[in-house]
Amino acid sequence: MQNLPKPLWALLGLWLFVALGVVAAQDGKDRFEDLRPARPGASRWTGPKPAAPKPEESEPPTAPKAPQPEQGSSEASPTTALPVPSPAEPTALQPLVQQPNATESKWHKVAEMDWTVGSRPSLVVHGTLPVPPEFRLLGPGRTPLAIRPRGLTTDPIPAQVTLVTRTSTGAPSVVELGARVEMPPQIQHGSHHRFEVFWGDFACATEPLLPTGAKTLFATPDGPFLRTEDVFGNRYRFAITQDPAGFGVTQINTLQIGPSCHQWKVSGVLMPEGSPSALGAPLPHMMGVSAYVTQWGGSSHTSLDLRIHNGLTAGSHPRTAMDSPLGSVYWKSIDLYLPLGWTSEVSIADPFLGAEAEVENGWKVRSLVKALPGGKLHLMGPQAQMVRRLTLRRTQHSPCARVGAFVEGLMFCQPGLGLWSWFSLPAYFPQMALLPTLEHWKSDGRQGANAVEARLAAERDRNLQFLRSGDKDGNLIYGGVMGWSHPRGYPHGGAVSGVDIGFVEGHLAAWAASQAGYEDLEFLHRMTVARQPDAQYTALGEPVGVQGWRDANGVVPFDFRTNGYMVPPEFQFVCKGGPAPSEQVREVLRRNLRPPYDIGTAHDPKGELPRATEALFAWMPHDDQHMIRHTKNLKALVWLGNDPLAKDDLMHASSLFRLMFSEGPHTPVSWSAGVTLRAFLAWAASAPHHGLPVDRAHAWGIDMMCASYQCASDAWRADALPWFQKVVELFDVASMPSGLIQRYLQPDLLDAKYDACQTFQLMFLLHSQRCLIESVFRDVDPDRMDTLARLHNRGLDFLFFGHIYTHFQGERWGGFVSSAGPYHRFAVAPKGPLTEVPYCFEDVWGKDYLPPGGFGEYVDTTYLFPPLEYGYLLTRDSTPNPLDNRYLQRSLVCGSLPGSWNKLDQEFWQSVQYGFSDNSQNLASYIAQLQRLGAVQR
Repeated sequence: MQNLPKPLWALLGLWLFVALGVVAAQDGKDRFEDLRPARPGASRWTGPKPAAPKPEESEPPTAPKAPQPEQGSSEASPTTALPVPSPAEPTALQPLVQQPNATESKWHKVAEMDWTVGSRPSLVVHGTLPVPPEFRLLGPGRTPLAIRPRGLTTDPIPAQVTLVTRTSTGAPSVVELGARVEMPPQIQHGSHHRFEVFWGDFACATEPLLPTGAKTLFATPDGPFLRTEDVFGNRYRFAITQDPAGFGVTQINTLQIGPSCHQWKVSGVLMPEGSPSALGAPLPHMMGVSAYVTQWGGSSHTSLDLRIHNGLTAGSHPRTAMDSPLGSVYWKSIDLYLPLGWTSEVSIADPFLGAEAEVENGWKVRSLVKALPGGKLHLMGPQAQMVRRLTLRRTQHSPCARVGAFVEGLMFCQPGLGLWSWFSLPAYFPQMALLPTLEHWKSDGRQGANAVEARLAAERDRNLQFLRSGDKDGNLIYGGVMGWSHPRGYPHGGAVSGVDIGFVEGHLAAWAASQAGYEDLEFLHRMTVARQPDAQYTALGEPVGVQGWRDANGVVPFDFRTNGYMVPPEFQFVCKGGPAPSEQVREVLRRNLRPPYDIGTAHDPKGELPRATEALFAWMPHDDQHMIRHTKNLKALVWLGNDPLAKDDLMHASSLFRLMFSEGPHTPVSWSAGVTLRAFLAWAASAPHHGLPVDRAHAWGIDMMCASYQCASDAWRADALPWFQKVVELFDVASMPSGLIQRYLQPDLLDAKYDACQTFQLMFLLHSQRCLIESVFRDVDPDRMDTLARLHNRGLDFLFFGHIYTHFQGERWGGFVSSAGPYHRFAVAPKGPLTEVPYCFEDVWGKDYLPPGGFGEYVDTTYLFPPLEYGYLLTRDSTPNPLDNRYLQRSLVCGSLPGSWNKLDQEFWQSVQYGFSDNSQNLASYIAQLQRLGAVQR
């Protein structure tokens, strides 16, 4: 039989596949006993049951009791997001318990927040804090948290507490707390100061105390507004107000209200105002706007964040004058009008920011994007978008620090014995990670937080310099300013390299309590949005996803992708078959009023898009394979700052991925059945357990869907849950006996001789399984959780304990390299249709089979450690000593073969120190586990 032709081998394999019911995928042939699947519904992956607490470890009688859900309540009883540590492990996950003193009989300390003292002695400080499972929000007029400056013995100040993220059960996972404080004058501006956080039951106001001027600024339709003007001189206006009658306003949503701030979102459209110009008719509208307003208690200081976009659509619903797509739009400037007596502050004085000037009728105006010389007009193409962040204040009140009111008051939770923080409670990002501390790290004569903060400040200053000057560096800021847009990265949406690809972001800012690090995240967000022309919003400011595009028959009427130019037809460029250009576009062309960055012939049905870096239309949005370059910054801004603008951007990005990977029917193109979840499920069902071309696009899409699930409303979660369930079904049906799912043919992989895998993409897919477990299914759906856990660790077994794991020694990157890990690419099945049997079917190919030339000689080292860390977390009860866990032991001989925990630790610090090659975002959660277990120094 060894001489059978290859096609007959394939037929024999297919016959065995059908006859045996693919038992090779789940026949118990695990290399390790603890990988055997548990019976349905019985979890093997939640760790040991917590030991009964000792008397001195129990909650003091005076500590607040968490409210319990009533009978019939939909609120599930929460449990920890990761397994409770066994008695042999450190107890850092447990909240601090201390005996209350006479003045603290009803509350006790649970956290500390670090704040960089601002320029104003009286202001609102605020920050995010992970909370344990027993934490609950209280009703109106009550709050569970209060703060006070460390060292004082006065009663703490009740804090406004707002939900940021939730666990899979719906319990609070991360909250934001804020309170107005008065700082003693002797505390030095720029120094770090600590606030203690207390847990209890405190009375608090239901809204902030605002000065009369601040209270009335947005109370009427005649408050601040935005204005722009078209080629004919027609004006368009949008009111930033709390009054639904405001000009262009369509929806107002209260985001939070309490003693420290009132925050709301007002959405709408720049609508024509006044009489039409005699030169030409106005458009039905200009750009859409969402304004996020935060009025800080006790002062006139108000944070104003703006999203301005050309992505208005009604989807498949009837259209109005406010949501019809426009194609490309040209406009003179975008101006912010404030009443006299008010002023605006910005941290980024970019080349197109105008100076404030008083105008007639009692208004002050500042151009957020000022007009071009010579009467040229600015351009926004279909789905283009921009963000701007400002602080408004009365002119007689003290200015903020350069960072603005939001960042000036930003605090960061800090580690400490038993304190709630990112370093003790696994709650960071959708994978529910711990973050490491960096106290013993040294650089340039500094140590710990000071050293990290110095690095972050330097990176912030560098990005700020480019934004202010409009220059480029030919590298990460490859292009210069183009009017309102100054993008980051390279024009092509799928630019290769691992730059900006990471499992976490913001971890250094969190540890160093660095406002500079957070501000830099805002800069990165601004630059990324500028090169992300994928906006699609209703006039109400809501993302238009799969629900908005389904027609009367429940069908999405086009084939959508988040890569290339497969967009809804109404947003397509003219040169790619989109709608004809408007009369205003034709007028701009006739009068030669195009801006310098409007290069090419995209407006011509026979034209083409430009390729020059200085051309706006040459810049593509990050494609699905690299979407993490956009979404990682969004997640960091949400988890560290509860930034409402970034949260909506994250929800929008998720809606686009689900539109591409939808569970329902769509209208396919002639050359493809589509890449939807429904299409993949049908494909997998045609050849179960033979793999699929599932790749990093799906990994990053699932990552942001899980992040959104943590941030979203009950309605959004209920609608998304069936989609998540179908994703698990796909993974289960498509998974090969190895536990891996990915299988695809690519010209640059193994000379296209075989269907292959890329190991770094497998690491991303393993990460997505972790996100699904921790954000969606843990303690809610044990069957699906067990399915995902089994696939995750079966994949680890195949990659790290079998024939795919190897040592590499030789020349690479211009030097000698010695490293170990899985092959960076390897063959998984014969080239051909999906019915070709994968090589991991031992009954067909034999054990550990790889065809000749079926692997690349190098090994991947960048992304190996977080999946091994999670393998440990899923099997942490398998050994008496956690450090004997085989996944942690295997990590000792991965990467550059360090051989000890301390050497791995040293590699991490070296990575942090050399910013240009920093891989700490892919090592952070792993090092945090080693610190928690006492294997390395905190």
